Amino acid sequence: MPRFDGLILNVFYILWEYTVRSGKHRQFQRHYSSEGTWAKFFRRDPHYVETILLRNQRSRLRYVTIDVWKSATSYRKFKRRFKAEYEAIDQRFETLTLKEHFLGYFEIPDLGM
Repeated sequence: MPRFDGLILNVFYILWEYTVRSGKHRQFQRHYSSEGTWAKFFRRDPHYVETILLRNQRSRLRYVTIDVWKSATSYRKFKRRFKAEYEAIDQRFETLTLKEHFLGYFEIPDLGM
């Protein structure tokens, strides 16, 4: 896939922000990292690309995940197909966070390149 400044072009990005409970950061990282529970779940679909886990430098309990898919359509189909499992995983990890905020769906803008 073509890259621009480290980002993969022509894909669909899903961003979430989390505030993790004190003492739960290791568990959170284990489940939300690129090799974690969510990534393993998403890998069932060939259109899933990767998950990136970021931690805030100043607020060590604040994280952002970036889930990368080949298209919005493929992500939405996956989410519909595995709705029950998606919701079960989400519910299972609710105890790890104080706050979960959906930041939105993103794409790399076409800069005429």
